[in-house]
Amino acid sequence: MTIENPAAYWGELWASSPRYSPLTTAETAFLGQYAGPGRGRLALDIGCGDGTLTRHLAGLGYGDRARLHPAASARAEPSTEAVRYICADQRRVPKAC
Repeated sequence: MTIENPAAYWGELWASSPRYSPLTTAETAFLGQYAGPGRGRLALDIGCGDGTLTRHLAGLGYGDRARLHPAASARAEPSTEAVRYICADQRRVPKAC
């Protein structure tokens, strides 16, 4: 399947689909074991959906940057100092959501 307009494709999915599921206990344990404390290091969550993983990484001490589709940004929780959402397309200059 070839997607002619990825932005439109993802926009329709975000507009019509339910929210992402929360992180599971196994996923958070895996992140704690292998990613460990952030200590201010930067984590880039590309294609972050509604920002669930991004916010979890910020809670571990990572300074996060997340790329959102504009339709997904409506579902994301507001940014904090540790999390900055960016609406971006690899062909264009990113902008804050």
